[in-house]
Amino acid sequence: MPEAIPRYSKRAHGPPIPFIQKYYPDVSRGKLGLIDKHLVNTARSEDKDAFDQLPKQRRDLNNPIAVWQEKYPTTRLIELRRKDPSLRQAVRMGQKNGTITAEDIAKREAEIYKPPAFTHQFRDDPVAYAHAYYPGATQRSLARDNYGLYCKIRDSGRLGEFKLS
Repeated sequence: MPEAIPRYSKRAHGPPIPFIQKYYPDVSRGKLGLIDKHLVNTARSEDKDAFDQLPKQRRDLNNPIAVWQEKYPTTRLIELRRKDPSLRQAVRMGQKNGTITAEDIAKREAEIYKPPAFTHQFRDDPVAYAHAYYPGATQRSLARDNYGLYCKIRDSGRLGEFKLS
């Protein structure tokens, strides 16, 4: 069984950098901050140069379209602004540099499933449309995924047919 990592204390373990190198050899600074913020703050304040030598987490954004497809299979480019701004920026920079074309983005957007438009078949019954194309949707998820449809259902007074969240 692996050895449990003790909680860092300056009195028991001395300087923080050797402690980090012993117990967290392959953990990036960002992930280490999520694990033990006190340890990272102590290491940064005591020895900034040694702290800067600790590994950083870097994503390979040489092919941002592939990263986008792998990490966010159902997210459109405009939604990346909220979910992953650095990835969206990498896609935009690829467009500026000419490494990513508008056709690449259009092809990627076409792969994402989008329910059909609110057609005449469901014009009089937005709830039937919601049940057909958003099965198991809650009020919150419906408001997030299709706010216009959510408003139509709310205005018709039938929002109670969906769970709250």
